[in-house]
Amino acid sequence: MIFNFKCLLSAILLFNLVVSVFSFKPSGGVLVLDGDDDYAILPLVEHGYLFPKHTGEFTVEMWFYPKAGPKRDKERNVILSQQVVFGLTVGNKNCELNENQLCFYTVVSLEGEVRGSAMLDVTVERDQWNYAAIIYKDSILGFAYNNRILRTRKFDLMNLVAANLDKALRPKDFFVGGYDEELQVRNQGQLVFSATPFYGDIDVIRFSNIARYDLPAKPGIGPFDPPHRFLVMSTH
Repeated sequence: MIFNFKCLLSAILLFNLVVSVFSFKPSGGVLVLDGDDDYAILPLVEHGYLFPKHTGEFTVEMWFYPKAGPKRDKERNVILSQQVVFGLTVGNKNCELNENQLCFYTVVSLEGEVRGSAMLDVTVERDQWNYAAIIYKDSILGFAYNNRILRTRKFDLMNLVAANLDKALRPKDFFVGGYDEELQVRNQGQLVFSATPFYGDIDVIRFSNIARYDLPAKPGIGPFDPPHRFLVMSTH
């Protein structure tokens, strides 16, 4: 799905790769959501955006344990959302799922000479720990999931994270785990998606104002060794 930003430049990255099963778990759990009534919201009017204006380098990463996924068309189980979105969606042509897999999606809002979004769908494993990270530096976007990392081409016209989201497309508040009720996001009266809570566990979420991991030398995909533990009181 492509969002209707003004002067849109959208990159849709389509990878359907098998993720191998991991034999380890992350440590140091700091947040657990059961999908019934647990959620966290940082209102924009009080906290602003997670990344301020002119942020051109960042990493957003987490370990998560999904127990179920969305069932309806246009339904999304949102894990976190603001300038960067992580969540689960129904299976599509980019996520050919078996019974033990779910479709994970991410959206990154970028700006510069033009504004747009980069989107990605990949398969992740149900009922086990999965790792996901967005890495951005020098107008190049990277995405790590479990033991793989991919690099996009350079976004010459978008070199910053968007610091003013289009209210009509999704909420500006930062939230984790969803709201206490179903949230419908509409554009010109049409349903864009329905945001419902994430059902599962989150070990930790880390936002950094640096690109923590090296990307492949050229656009494409390579191996990745995910971090086993985050330092909760990190200064970045």
